Amino acid sequence: EELYLNDHELCTLTFNDPTRLVKMYHGIDRITEDGQRRVKVGLKCPKDSESDWGLRHYSKYWPETDFVVTMRHPVWWFESFYNYRSYQHFPIRMHDPLDLIGPCRDDHPGQICAHKISPKEECTSQNVCTDRANFHYPLSRLQKTPMNTTGELELLSGRTMDTMSGLNGRIFLMEVGYLGLEGAEQAQFVRDLSNYLGMEKPLPPFPPHTRAFKYKVEERRHDFIHICDDKFIPVRAELIKAGKASSEWLRDYFLKSNEVIVSQRHIFLDLISKWSIDPCEDVEARP
Repeated sequence: EELYLNDHELCTLTFNDPTRLVKMYHGIDRITEDGQRRVKVGLKCPKDSESDWGLRHYSKYWPETDFVVTMRHPVWWFESFYNYRSYQHFPIRMHDPLDLIGPCRDDHPGQICAHKISPKEECTSQNVCTDRANFHYPLSRLQKTPMNTTGELELLSGRTMDTMSGLNGRIFLMEVGYLGLEGAEQAQFVRDLSNYLGMEKPLPPFPPHTRAFKYKVEERRHDFIHICDDKFIPVRAELIKAGKASSEWLRDYFLKSNEVIVSQRHIFLDLISKWSIDPCEDVEARP
């Protein structure tokens, strides 16, 4: 085995507990006599780039970490995440989506709650809010762009978290739409990601994107939303606004860094261009 990835989200850094991560991974990333890692290790935690502690611990302890960042159309992201949280936290009711327009935390706009260390009264949104669709905000913390022009600063005007110095790793960007590629395009995507990870043997082909979490208990699906319902037009408007800003920043600034990598750039640009279109109104923008 060349690669080890924990089966679950592992957010101990966001929860300010790097010691637990070290204990869990101790011995897995064995070092050979010539100083090379025998097993590459990774973890999944979407919150790490949006929290007070996540990137801070990477900078301090693992500054050469490479990242893989997966994104999707903000409208579908919001619907999926809202329904997931609704199911996960049942019978606790989620806020109405119309009440989730704006930041997740009124006291700290632009930040999310780390539930194990944040006061409960600050975390009633379950970290579901339209502001999190500004995918470029946390990515801008990685210091891969100059951030010295009026145009870029305007796109980042709502960002409140500081950039994080000392992070020297690369970033591989992908959009969920890559998982729907076929034939030569899919093969090239798999090769590019395998090369980025430094794999001696290429990764197997990716299956089409499907819902990872199975919602088997009907009662827990009671508050699920259909984001294309007319009552959610104001929510979609905010998500499209965020998607447009994110796609522009990614295209015009982030992708200009030599440390930011995508597979088949034209495919990536085509996918993120759809973020500025309401998929409920435009069939061609749907996955």
